[in-house]
Amino acid sequence: MLSLISVGSQLFDTALLAEYSRWTKAQDLDLLCVILDGPERHNVKLFEHLEDSEAVQVAHSRGLEAVERLQQSGATICFWSEILSLVPYDRWRISVFDAFEQSSRFRHESLNETFRNLQPRFRSHGIMKKNDPLVRVAVKYLLEEVAFKVAAYYSGLFEGEILPKPESNLVMSIYNGEYILNGEKPKACTYRIVLHDGAQAVETMVRTSSARE
Repeated sequence: MLSLISVGSQLFDTALLAEYSRWTKAQDLDLLCVILDGPERHNVKLFEHLEDSEAVQVAHSRGLEAVERLQQSGATICFWSEILSLVPYDRWRISVFDAFEQSSRFRHESLNETFRNLQPRFRSHGIMKKNDPLVRVAVKYLLEEVAFKVAAYYSGLFEGEILPKPESNLVMSIYNGEYILNGEKPKACTYRIVLHDGAQAVETMVRTSSARE
């Protein structure tokens, strides 16, 4: 099972990850936590006005701090760069970015979710509307995260994902076959989406109509 951890998220602590580890072991599953320091570079570049190389370094440094904070949970934690080779990420990244450019509905959902997720950071920088050009810059974080989720989903390497809050409508729309990425015709496969707040786990089994890699 995967658990994706945003570098700046306050939702994850050692107690939550320890509970995730206990739950997955009880299910006879392994847990892999991924620090999203790669996508975080987009937020660092936008909000802290840094060049690309500096933003990468700052995001990774904060990822290291997150690992240090969470490692006592006993969970297996890796960085973004360490996991990309396990799934066909590059291919799905191209497809997700193409969908953003070509589909008005996909673009609308992506920008809405980005604008919602990054409050109050947008407000503190005077960004008050979702059609602000800077929201389109910030959306790159979401698109890269979505691309990884979809790559993991279709790869067949993982049973599912465990999250502290509900999965986004955009990702569920992709899982449910509402967007056809890579031009593939669907065929049945399953994936477990587990909402776990540290006290209770609620599981949804997603059945898609798209081919595994």
